[in-house]
Amino acid sequence: MSSSDMKIFAVFGNPVAHSLSPLMHQAAFNRMGLEAQYVPFCVKDIGKAVEGIRGLNIQGVSVTLPFKTEVMNYLDEVEEDARRIGAVNTIQNNQGRLTGYNTDWTGFVLS
Repeated sequence: MSSSDMKIFAVFGNPVAHSLSPLMHQAAFNRMGLEAQYVPFCVKDIGKAVEGIRGLNIQGVSVTLPFKTEVMNYLDEVEEDARRIGAVNTIQNNQGRLTGYNTDWTGFVLS
C-alpha cells in the first residue's frame, strides 16, 4: 500500500494533548495491520476544522470538549440519537458527506 492509500483518522478538541485516543486507536490499527494514522488536532475554529475533514479526506473524527455541541452545526447529517442527546462525539466521512453520531450513551448503558 502506498502512502497515498493511508487512511487518516483524528480527534478534535481543545485541549487535546492529554487524550489517550491516539495511542489506543493507533495501537489497534497497527495490531490489525491497517494502513492508518490517528492524529490529534488542537482545534481553535471547529467550522474550519470540519472543512478540513473533507479537504484532507479524513475518514473519521472523534470529537471531544468543547466542540461536541457546536460541531453539529457544520455536519451534513446528525444521527437521531445524537440529535436527541444534543451532542456528537464521532464524525464519519462517507465520500465527503459528514454524519455525526453519539457513541457515548451506548458505553454508558452497557456499563
